[in-house]
Amino acid sequence: MHRTDTTAFYQRLQNKVAEYVENNLTASFGIGELAEYTHVSYHHLADVFRNTHAESLGHYITRIRLERAAMLSAYTPLNLSEIADATGFATKHSLSKAFTNHFGFSPGKAKTSLIRTNSINAVMDGITSEAHYRAIVQADFPFTFQERILTGGVLAGYTWHFGNTSPAYERTMPYLDGLLSMTLSGQARRCMKIFDSVNFTALRDYRMFYGVFSEDPGAVASGFDGLTLSIRPGTYLVFDVPPGDRDDIKHHITRFREGLVWHKKMFMLHDFYDFFLLHDGPDNGGEYYLFARA
Repeated sequence: MHRTDTTAFYQRLQNKVAEYVENNLTASFGIGELAEYTHVSYHHLADVFRNTHAESLGHYITRIRLERAAMLSAYTPLNLSEIADATGFATKHSLSKAFTNHFGFSPGKAKTSLIRTNSINAVMDGITSEAHYRAIVQADFPFTFQERILTGGVLAGYTWHFGNTSPAYERTMPYLDGLLSMTLSGQARRCMKIFDSVNFTALRDYRMFYGVFSEDPGAVASGFDGLTLSIRPGTYLVFDVPPGDRDDIKHHITRFREGLVWHKKMFMLHDFYDFFLLHDGPDNGGEYYLFARA
């Protein structure tokens, strides 16, 4: 392979790995299942991942499970056994041990403290302390929302990483026209999805999903080389995000997620799955979807 072909192959392989992990987080699986899914040998897949990431594939799978467990512990009323079931751990005891080893505090602590100094929230927003964080999320702000039932759908797009050489955010944008043309009758909207935890994923590991959303699960062509993620059917809380610059939009999303759900407990979630649907213009506001219940 030429270097460009090799780079593209590695990117597609990473996309397939992320796709499988995201869609099968509740199941118990290992590198063998991933190798079968990606049609690459066990050892080659492990080598490729190790060479393109700052962690092994096994560590990556465990980290994603634990970061999702931290989100569920912080934002939902699920008990530890239910969280273990939702993140592929055999028992609550195995989850608790792995959680404490990874984060340095117990799952219960995640219910009272959400800020890690190396997380994207802390670094990108300049948050220096728990008190600073609480001052942001406890502020009052106007908002409107509605409930909407989604019976199915798909997110199709690409991820960009802060800490490695994956395609940058700006480089993914030209792909959107192609993605939109792949959808049936143009029924797709540009979207950004919070792929990892803004509070529990270190900045160097953080990934953002950028692409399109369609309520038609079969809307994306089979030849698409990015990520295709099925959305969870159910009731979503849909918040209006007013127009403004990117910082204004970012702060509104933070307050929806942190202030209304975690701090004020105005909305009780039974799972944590969210994505932000944008209008065509980057500063035209949009709608922020939070999964509420099945």
